[in-house]
Amino acid sequence: MLERLSYRHIIQFYGTTNHEGSLAIVTDLAERGSLKHAILNDTIPAKDWSTNARLAQEIARGLAYIHSEGILHLDLKSDNVLLSRHMEVKAAISSRSSEMPKGTVRWMAPELFERRPLYSFKSDVYSLGMVLWELAAHCTLPFKDHLNNTSVSLIIGRGEREILPDDTPPMYRRWVERCWDLNPQNRPDSRDLALEGIECEVGDEKQGLAVSVEAANLAVTANATKGTGMTAVAQQAIVSDVTSGAGGSGSSEGRVSDRTLPVAKDEEKEFARYLREAMEGNASSQNVVGCMYLRGRGTMASREEAYRWFSEAAKGGNASGQYSLGSMYKTGLGVLQSEYKAVEWFQKSADQGCAEGQRALAKMLSKGRGVVRDKSKAAQLFQEAAKQGDLEAAFQLGQMYERGNGVKQGYTQAFTWYKKAAAKNDSRAQNALGWAFCFGQGAQQNDAKALEWYGKSAAKDHGPALFNLGLMYELGLGVAQSDDEALIRYHKAFDHGILDAKLHIDWLTRPNRSASSLSGATELFKLYFKEASNGYAASQYGLGVIIELGRGISVDRKIASKWHNEAAAQGHYCAGLRKIALAQS
Repeated sequence: MLERLSYRHIIQFYGTTNHEGSLAIVTDLAERGSLKHAILNDTIPAKDWSTNARLAQEIARGLAYIHSEGILHLDLKSDNVLLSRHMEVKAAISSRSSEMPKGTVRWMAPELFERRPLYSFKSDVYSLGMVLWELAAHCTLPFKDHLNNTSVSLIIGRGEREILPDDTPPMYRRWVERCWDLNPQNRPDSRDLALEGIECEVGDEKQGLAVSVEAANLAVTANATKGTGMTAVAQQAIVSDVTSGAGGSGSSEGRVSDRTLPVAKDEEKEFARYLREAMEGNASSQNVVGCMYLRGRGTMASREEAYRWFSEAAKGGNASGQYSLGSMYKTGLGVLQSEYKAVEWFQKSADQGCAEGQRALAKMLSKGRGVVRDKSKAAQLFQEAAKQGDLEAAFQLGQMYERGNGVKQGYTQAFTWYKKAAAKNDSRAQNALGWAFCFGQGAQQNDAKALEWYGKSAAKDHGPALFNLGLMYELGLGVAQSDDEALIRYHKAFDHGILDAKLHIDWLTRPNRSASSLSGATELFKLYFKEASNGYAASQYGLGVIIELGRGISVDRKIASKWHNEAAAQGHYCAGLRKIALAQS
């Protein structure tokens, strides 16, 4: 099979030979070894996005070629991607690729862990996404915090994914997330990826550094007094386009906003104005000039110039400039990465009361990045930022109170902070409020309120909320019981990566299913009990919920706790939260 394959980005097979009494195959020489070796030995520098993008496309092209020959790879990972002397990809293929399924658990697609694995070209595309993650994270062991493959298979099976670095360019991020789609049919074809290309060149406006929105507000004030004539909307456009998006719905720090933003009519002219003011020593204008250089707005993009002007603004005492400079040190854009220096500048920004600086410093403290971990201090900083209206800080604080992480656990306090974030349309916080009302956690139990908040979150296509809303319809909680309405939500949840929804879809659409006189809750209890007894964590958790709430069976918190404990032992996150809650009640 291998001898008929010939393409630039796969290893060329020449034949076999007898070497010291053993059969050996003769292939191209891969002078640079494997991609795994190159990552581990820093032959490929961390955060070299132009190199990462080139390698990603070459791997995609190699995969597209073997797919065009009707061959499945089945074991794509960095260890099986070889590199020539000139750092060109030469993907290695097993001679048995077309004959038998294999693979390495941490790179395998979720559908391969089902009772009847569905091997396909799309499962290879999922593995491609994992290899791209290895390049982005500069790490060759996915889910490294999980020691055994059994636990890894469980978390992959329920839809969890690895975390991409905050500074991952948006187009690269989209490539990976499309490859990771839970539904194989939604994943792109390898051929389409090979033709698309990834734009991640140095200085490209898609780089995505988190820069403070406050810079725009400061610049508006400064320029209004100077009579520059630039509108607040235009200034907001310059800076918001590179902001972290921490105030957005379900967003996370470090991502570029996808919103369509208004821009200044003559950006070059506006850049000249800001530059003139920056050169005169206006610190807020220096920060805006840094933003414009970073994004190539009104001037040629240059991370080095962005760093220079952020430095000037920061040294001039501008709190937003200090946050921006800290962000550059954190991500390693335009400067040698240093988490210690990032913390130093975040601290200076936070000391001046800058909400972005407080939030950024809190995250470093909570993770022990560049500073000794101090979750208690992190909670204090999140609270200071949240009081200023920082949405991400409010949500993080809610999570800390819910888990008792750095603060004394308090469901009432968690509810308060989730409510603040939810009021600003954060879909994660809205789902958290639905959870609180559903379980009476920090608020009086109220199915109608739970339904309302799940609905608001689900309207933004938040996967967990779609699943929870499906469960409300299936059980008839706060709404008339409806399998059809439940199915609509479960299908959407499944499409958004919630693997547990598949169990409910299969149950509600099972062959020869007749109308039952049993309630939806009783039907669901039967399903969960059967699956839970077979060790399925999602069903153990579901069974615990039904028994805890007394749906289809009498309330028994002791038995509910037993099932939650079993699911939590397998790493089920929500079961872990219920385990804690029941232990304290």
